[in-house]
Amino acid sequence: MSTRVWALAVGGAGADVVRGQTRPPERVVTVEELRGGAFDAPPDWLWVVDARVRPAADALAGLLEAAESLDGLPAPVLLASHVTSSDPLAEPLPALDKELEVEAAARGLVPVRALATASFLVRPGALGALELVSAGRFFALTAELLRDSPGYLVPGSHASLDGRVSERVRARAGTLRSAWRGPERAWFALRLVRDRRAAGRATTMARR
Repeated sequence: MSTRVWALAVGGAGADVVRGQTRPPERVVTVEELRGGAFDAPPDWLWVVDARVRPAADALAGLLEAAESLDGLPAPVLLASHVTSSDPLAEPLPALDKELEVEAAARGLVPVRALATASFLVRPGALGALELVSAGRFFALTAELLRDSPGYLVPGSHASLDGRVSERVRARAGTLRSAWRGPERAWFALRLVRDRRAAGRATTMARR
């Protein structure tokens, strides 16, 4: 049986955001439709795509190929495209599990801990915070999702971002207490300092 996928268009996106995929989703739904009970027969995955993200024609195919060939890796709650952007805050945050990093690298994947953009597969049962999806708060959403379950970046799935990510450093700092624990919290606090400096440099360069 083939893997069933719905696309979840967010941020004002419509069906055109996923048009032209070599392996198209079964249907395109919105957050409002999900709230209205569109999960009577849920798919295997939801492909969350933001209106400002431009997936390559084989973006979904790349994600599904990875989902179908995990070869004994811990089951992920999320699989993400590699999204190119001029915004330094668009870079995904890596996971700190070195053993998992080695295992995933052997399969061409990269464990991630949080994402700032939306071209990712997520298990429907894990997507409880629909208000975060609707508001485009992808960093807060994925930081919570990946706190207790693994997720992987799929380098073979490509997309690009128009403009900047919506959650800047101050918004990210709001996740410090709820989404990060133990050594992760100290690491993330240091990462926030680095991100603030990188975002400041990018803003200065853009003004020149």
